[in-house]
Amino acid sequence: MNIYLLIINITGLFIFLFIFWEKMKEDYIANQIFSTAFSIILGLILANILARLILPNWWFWLSFVGISVGFVTNIIRFKLRILETLDAIIIAVLPWLGLIFLEHALVNSNLHSFVGVIVIALLIGFYLFIESHYRKFTWYKSVRLGFSGLATVGLFFLIRGAIAVLFNDMLSFSGKRDPFLSAMVAFASIFTLYNLARRKQ
Repeated sequence: MNIYLLIINITGLFIFLFIFWEKMKEDYIANQIFSTAFSIILGLILANILARLILPNWWFWLSFVGISVGFVTNIIRFKLRILETLDAIIIAVLPWLGLIFLEHALVNSNLHSFVGVIVIALLIGFYLFIESHYRKFTWYKSVRLGFSGLATVGLFFLIRGAIAVLFNDMLSFSGKRDPFLSAMVAFASIFTLYNLARRKQ
């Protein structure tokens, strides 16, 4: 890992911890919040070590699995609310991912990674907009949190899948399977959001 990427990851780590804590602090104690956050970070570290040793092109999806393992483990351990925790993870991870794309774009003068930075910035803006307005949507019957995160992750993977079809040499893409994997995650997010919208509680 070069020094620039190390600095980026340390910065992203602190941003992740702050945002995750900020989103969770009203409902959970510090021990639950930071234990969950560090489990997710540990999953990310182990996933990236595995990627560097065996599957370097799959670092994104292995990171996705690492985050998921940390998420599920602590949902069970602390009985956290799934959608609210997922919502916090999504908005906390996006800036970190955006910084990784930015480092790659600057160091390698990579136009595709610059596009990635722009997409991440737009998704953060989309999340913040939806977070402020989703309660006004008359078709959204549920009062539960999680709408913003599900909508953002669904849009993220829709965009990712579309770009992967056109450009397969971006930093986080892993070949011909990437569009199908992205489509599956996008469908799962949108389907969950659809079911959530139909519930009144």
